Amino acid sequence: MKLTFNSNAMKTFMTYKKTISDHSKSIKNISTGKQINSAKDNPSRISKLANFEKEIRGYQSSRRNIQDTVSMIQSADSVMGSLNDRVTRLKEITISVGNGSIQGDEKDIIQNEVNSILEGMSYDIEHFSFNEINILGNKDVTDNSNPELISVLTTGNSGEFAEIPSFNLSIENLGLNGMNVQDDIGLNLEKIDNATSQIINARTKLGAISATFEDKIEQSESIEEVVTGAKSKIEDADVALEMLEFSRTLMLTEANIKNMSKTIYLPNDLIDVLGKLYK
Repeated sequence: MKLTFNSNAMKTFMTYKKTISDHSKSIKNISTGKQINSAKDNPSRISKLANFEKEIRGYQSSRRNIQDTVSMIQSADSVMGSLNDRVTRLKEITISVGNGSIQGDEKDIIQNEVNSILEGMSYDIEHFSFNEINILGNKDVTDNSNPELISVLTTGNSGEFAEIPSFNLSIENLGLNGMNVQDDIGLNLEKIDNATSQIINARTKLGAISATFEDKIEQSESIEEVVTGAKSKIEDADVALEMLEFSRTLMLTEANIKNMSKTIYLPNDLIDVLGKLYK
């Protein structure tokens, strides 16, 4: 009589082993919500997922850069709004002095207010800084109609830069330094109007850039949403199908365990039968 290994038990065990592996995979897919959890799950698609992830991170980085620039412009606009209010007050003071109703010591009091306004303007410009960048107090600029441009990275994926104008809105460059209410009223009003024009021009240019950047942020969000959707179609698991797979493999596992118990004891049963025949 020839004795061989239990091939039926071995086949059942191999089926059981594969079923356990499939069952574990379905559990992992359900718990993570993804059908691709490592390169071995789908080697051909893992590179696509890596590229999608790179694109998504690039758009997120771009938005952070753009948002920082928008925040800087918004902060600058707030300062320029304050400057404009102060220059408007200077104009009111100048006109009140010019109507001849203010005399003597009152002019000294008004001059003190003028000095205080100018000091406040100087302080705001000198101390304005966003990420160590001062786009309102660039001392290299002597003509605010020709501002110096600063390059800012706006797109992480393609390395695009945008140019932001920087101005010099110091009281010296605005022509308000040393303003005296005793001077010619017409000259003072001319200086004030010129300063107002420079401030408004700077606000207009920066405001237009801010609006453009906000549009870029919306575009970036829309593109990222599309890329994320494409990534999701490849990576995300269909939980309903995974639950069916979970139930199927669970039933097969239980069935394989029963089959193994039968195939393991089958040789013993045969030996018992043969033993009885030869008694």
